[in-house]
Amino acid sequence: MKRKILYYSDIDFFAGCENMIGNFLNSSVVNNEYDIKFIYRYSEKYKNGLYARVINNDSRLIPINLFKRLKFKYSNIYVVAIIQKIITLFPIIISKYFSIIFNTFTLIKYIKKYDPDIIHINNGGYPAASSCYSAVFAAK
Repeated sequence: MKRKILYYSDIDFFAGCENMIGNFLNSSVVNNEYDIKFIYRYSEKYKNGLYARVINNDSRLIPINLFKRLKFKYSNIYVVAIIQKIITLFPIIISKYFSIIFNTFTLIKYIKKYDPDIIHINNGGYPAASSCYSAVFAAK
């Protein structure tokens, strides 16, 4: 029986560090040895990059929708920017931790469904996606 690998990635676009995942998904050697599934946060831009690099766009590729953290833009005016940062700090903190908790439960469902032996979390980009924290908690 093949061991199961579950890859997880969350970044806005398919970038350099994701090429490794594409190589694993395309490798006949790896696929003969392992049953691979790849879960990623859905975005059209990421999907297009992924499908351009993966030979078989099949049931191994699993797009999911996750809660996104709130993001706020600040004014360039110094005093207004400080006030806006103070006012928006609390919702940003709440949003971050809410998204981690919500996404953890969403990812638990997928991890239970596929019951992997190995979970590889690809945390691309800067700043890293908070859903990768969720993937770590869900994997536990």
